[in-house]
Amino acid sequence: MFSLRRFIGSSEALIASLLVIAIALLFGGGSRSDIATHSLVRTVAIVVLAWSLIRGEWPAIRELWFPILLMALWTAMIALQLLPLPPSLWEALPAHAPFQNIFEAVGLGDVWRPLSMSPNATINAFFASLVPFSILVAVARLRGNRPLMIVIVGVLIIAALSALFGIIQITSQAKWAYLYRITNEGAAVGLFANRNHQALFMAATFPLLAVIAAWPGLSTRQRNNNELIALGGAVLLVPLILITGSRAGLVLMVIGALASVVIYRSGQPSLFQSRSASSKSRRGGAKSHLIPLALTAGLIGLVGLTVVFSRAEAVRRLFAEDVSQEIRLRLFSTMLKIGNDFAPFGAGFGTFDPIFRMYEPFETLSPLYVNHAHNDLLEIYIEGGFVALGLLAAFLFWIALRTGSAWRPVSGALRSDQLLARAGSIILLLQLVASLADYPLRTPADAALAAIAVAMLARWPVRPKLLMDANNRHS
Repeated sequence: MFSLRRFIGSSEALIASLLVIAIALLFGGGSRSDIATHSLVRTVAIVVLAWSLIRGEWPAIRELWFPILLMALWTAMIALQLLPLPPSLWEALPAHAPFQNIFEAVGLGDVWRPLSMSPNATINAFFASLVPFSILVAVARLRGNRPLMIVIVGVLIIAALSALFGIIQITSQAKWAYLYRITNEGAAVGLFANRNHQALFMAATFPLLAVIAAWPGLSTRQRNNNELIALGGAVLLVPLILITGSRAGLVLMVIGALASVVIYRSGQPSLFQSRSASSKSRRGGAKSHLIPLALTAGLIGLVGLTVVFSRAEAVRRLFAEDVSQEIRLRLFSTMLKIGNDFAPFGAGFGTFDPIFRMYEPFETLSPLYVNHAHNDLLEIYIEGGFVALGLLAAFLFWIALRTGSAWRPVSGALRSDQLLARAGSIILLLQLVASLADYPLRTPADAALAAIAVAMLARWPVRPKLLMDANNRHS
């Protein structure tokens, strides 16, 4: 007889992980500090983090300890930027002396102040960092690959919901379909405020669909069903990314789609290969040749209709003049100067907007709102200095080691561990590419997606031969 209490007791780690991930993806699509739903996302993240720490028992901590440690150090670094400092020490910090002179002129020179030039913004950044931190700790409590597979299915369901919102937004122009006050109106932003972040989320579903299609240990019928679902989803993703109007999304779409084909073909027998075990399998193999042809034809038709009916906004914007991008390129040297002025400790996380306003050249002033550097590596340097860059370098080094191991050639089909790791590496690559011209990880939703990708990448060890027989998760 089914017992709800027994089910919750045996699955509470999975329930906690799904809860914080779902809330972050559904209500964390914006990066602004004044978004009301961020309170919900962060509250759930704090509760899940506390619950995970109290409950303990982290089967995957051996794989995730280094990312969790880096995330803890990152959060601690932000907290230290809020530590009050004596006036003499504060004035000695790079680029702080002019402000101290102003404080003394108005009689506030003896006040202790934190390193951050905008403490409220840094407090916001601190609580924002707890969302991916909470997810990493929660996922570390999952045993084996099956729970992580359930998480992936949940992400795909929310991606489908975001795609549905995007379709409603461009077909009906309904105001209620846009969830954020400041957004790309008229574009298919889905559950996000920014078209680029929606395009990244859509592109990141390519490798997740490849995991669904190539998952090992399934019956022939289950595998066929998964392949059809994955291929159908991949076909629909192309026009869904085109209608976002994100030019960066086109690049991410190509990377995600091509890498996912490689993951799929190395993971399970392809639909292009006929299966010859029995007469029934042979009939299924004959049909399998028609399936990709039909899906390819449908893909071409969808793309053609999208362009004809002027909904391929990303394609049109690709050849249009982008004034905002030109301004960002012209401001690169100014932003680099800001980072150099506040090095090695940075101006404080979340302070880019107020600090940039003091440096913005007069000739580049325009109605356009430069809320971020649109290069997150550069913005991290401005806000966190060399300390933040050091932590980032350590994280990228860990990703490089794991990615190199995950993509080593193997004989036969991939284990589920390596399949997850390859897909996770592609999602992180997409996040990195997007961060070179945008700020996706500033949104709780994309930060949550990155945390999931880290958990997937960690499934495959750096030295697989030493751990092949231990903790076998081939299920």
